[in-house]
Amino acid sequence: MHNIYKLKFYQILHHRKRYYVGEIDIIALRNKEIVFIEVKARSSKIDDRFVSFNQQRRITRAAEMFLSSNSKYRNYNIRFDL
Repeated sequence: MHNIYKLKFYQILHHRKRYYVGEIDIIALRNKEIVFIEVKARSSKIDDRFVSFNQQRRITRAAEMFLSSNSKYRNYNIRFDL
C-alpha cells in the first residue's frame, strides 16, 4: 500500500507507528499535508468501507500523539485515509 503513496510523491514518515493508545499503519507527507493511513485486508467488497468506531478512535488518538510529539507539523493540513 505504501508504494501507491510513494508513486504519488508522498514521503513515508512512519510505517506501523505504535503508541500506547493505538497504531497508525502509515504516516505520509506531501507538501503541507500529513496523511494517516489505515491499511485493511479485505475479504469481500462488503468489508471494504468498514473501520469500526473503536478503530477510528484508536487511530485518532495515535494521530494526536504523533502531532503532539512532532510540533513541526502543527500547521499542516491533516487527512485520514481509512
